[in-house]
Amino acid sequence: MLAKKSGLTSADFEEIVVGSDYRYAFTGLSVAIAKDVTKTLTIKVSVPATPESGEGVDAAMFFAVNAVRGTDGLGLTQYAPSTAVGTSVAPSRTINVVAKTAGSVEISAATTDVAKAVLLNLTETTSDVELGKLNFKATGNDVKITRLEFILVGTGTAGASDASMVAAMPTLKIYDGSTVIASASTVADAGDAGTITTAFTDLT
Repeated sequence: MLAKKSGLTSADFEEIVVGSDYRYAFTGLSVAIAKDVTKTLTIKVSVPATPESGEGVDAAMFFAVNAVRGTDGLGLTQYAPSTAVGTSVAPSRTINVVAKTAGSVEISAATTDVAKAVLLNLTETTSDVELGKLNFKATGNDVKITRLEFILVGTGTAGASDASMVAAMPTLKIYDGSTVIASASTVADAGDAGTITTAFTDLT
């Protein structure tokens, strides 16, 4: 490898034509080519898996007149090519970048999730009772979950009261494996007796 540049931004390019034509120069190279010898240099580019642009683009690469500069055996500065290799209309290479795909989340019950009947009472503490296990799968793109809401619905005489549900389950927790990643207090809702919505916000 003769040269590498990563993390390029717009500041690294010279804008030739606003919005369509940009020039990048590799400087500080030292490639010796003997007389009558052909040397092949390969240019490679890495494209992010998730492009920043929301739309697909075709990036055309070509070499303009005098894009290559060097010094000959007499110490004279040489320029090449005398004729451009490709143009923005008919480039030497075209790089196709697909459009960004919106991400979505698929949620399903985990295969290890087991329906359970758990007896709770208000005189003894029962800690870390498992309510359920869910699978979250990101499709189309990476997804970061920042908020989750759970709805608890009470049944029976005591379940008809928000206060009874809050007393029985004052705190809900979310685990990632054995690690607690969020905790929230249950709060009585207004106007929907027996139903409590608990939100986990600012998830990281």
